[in-house]
Amino acid sequence: MTRNIFTKETDPVVLIDTMEKRLGKWAPLAKALFEDESVKTVEKDADACRKYLGLDCYAAWGDYIIIFPEGSPVHPQGCIIGIERKGFSDAYDSTISGRLNDQLAELMGACEGRAILLIEPFKTVPKALRVPAFRYKKTVHTKARKVSFIMPVWWPLDTEQSVSWIKDILEHGWNYEITGRGWNVKRVDGKIKTRKVKKTEAKK
Repeated sequence: MTRNIFTKETDPVVLIDTMEKRLGKWAPLAKALFEDESVKTVEKDADACRKYLGLDCYAAWGDYIIIFPEGSPVHPQGCIIGIERKGFSDAYDSTISGRLNDQLAELMGACEGRAILLIEPFKTVPKALRVPAFRYKKTVHTKARKVSFIMPVWWPLDTEQSVSWIKDILEHGWNYEITGRGWNVKRVDGKIKTRKVKKTEAKK
């Protein structure tokens, strides 16, 4: 599934992993992105991995991969940002098994550190787990907070908020900037830069 309404080769594209489709239905976030006409989306299968990532075959890393081609106004040198999406129960299982470390390490390496862990809201404890709710939640929250030392962790309230955050990345890329109390702080291509600013400059 691909949106063809974009004409600029420099438009960022969101690759959505083919495994986000189960039993013929897309996960809510994938479905919302595919249906949003302001987002250029492509299903991440073997062909897409070859075309957009330069790989020989399908690669499972990255549920959502945002690619800024070379010449992009936001990232002139090109940029790749990976997002690992986890339902709460999957986040729990992956934490207990150690699979989450494997997935995030691979994603960080493949995206040169530009990676995000997105954990969807807690709903219910699956009966098959037979784990008290407080322990179930504590396990995921504790692991996510540890992970946040090396990569951003998103805790969206709902699918709509996840879409809005992804669209914000499409507009601004991996860069971010704030100014306050005499300091200008930027994140540019994964590096944090700080500088003192004059009061007149801070008011702009």
